[in-house]
This record gives sequence, structure tokens and C-alpha cells, in this order.
Amino acid sequence: MNKIDNLMMLGHDSIDYQALLPQELADLILANEDFFVSTSALAELSMREHSLAGEVASQIFAQNLGDQWIQAAAFDELYKWKKSEALNVFDNIIEDAPLVVLDAVIMCIDSEEVDSYKKDPYLNSLVYRLIKRIKAVGQNNLDDPQVADFLFEHFPELKEKAYLET
Repeated sequence: MNKIDNLMMLGHDSIDYQALLPQELADLILANEDFFVSTSALAELSMREHSLAGEVASQIFAQNLGDQWIQAAAFDELYKWKKSEALNVFDNIIEDAPLVVLDAVIMCIDSEEVDSYKKDPYLNSLVYRLIKRIKAVGQNNLDDPQVADFLFEHFPELKEKAYLET
């Protein structure tokens, strides 16, 4: 049995994530069916600001691994390390992504990027589709309903357009 197999047998609270090498964290994330372990390992990799976090996040979406929580954390890492790939993922999952993943998507759009999202037709269309999805599921059903307020505040014209459609 190798080290990753041994770690997978431990409970989430029994693993010393800080003691693991980046590649061991990546292997643990991708091999583990315990989503608490995967999420914790990804959080540790993220705190180290290691580019391997982006690679792992890419694999999570390419292989549709993990639950909604690991996918939300993975989206954040993918956006940080491979923004264009994250936008492609976003484009492909927006209509049926779990609500916690939608929260993660919204939180990746920071106030410094609003102008680029407004000027770029593709990015603008992604925000519009995101607002339409929020309308469809109901803002209060999001994991954190207040994250939608950011979009509504910075993209009022898209909100109005989406909410006027039937």
C-alpha cells in the first residue's frame, strides 16, 4: 500500500495536510472519495499558492469529480490559475451547476474586473446568463444570497433585462 492509500484510510481530522508534499495533496484530492479530505487537501494546496492547484482543479472538472463543495473550491482555483479555462467551464455548466458552484463563480468576479466583463461581449453574455440562472433558481436559494447583490449592483442593466424576460 502506498502513502496515498494509507492516507485515504484515515479520517479527515487525522491527516496532517501541512506535512504533505504538493503532489501528495494533488493525488489525495483526485483519488479520494471522502470529499472532506479532498476539500481540505485542495485548501492546503491553495494556501501554499501552488500552481498544481490549478492543474488539479482542471482535472476535477474534466473528469466531473467530487461533490458540489469540492467543485466550488476547484472553480476558485481554476479561475485563479487558468482563467480562460475557468470561463469555458463556467460557460458549459451555468445552466445546471449546483448553487454553491454559482456562488463560487460570482465570487470570482471581483470589482476590478467589472469593466472588462462589461466591455467584452462574451464575458458580458456569461454574466447575463448567470443573472438569468439566479432569477430561475431564486436569489434566496443560493448558498449565500448576498453574493448576487454584487452582480445586481454592478450589472443593473443585465439584471433588468433578465428580470423583464418571461
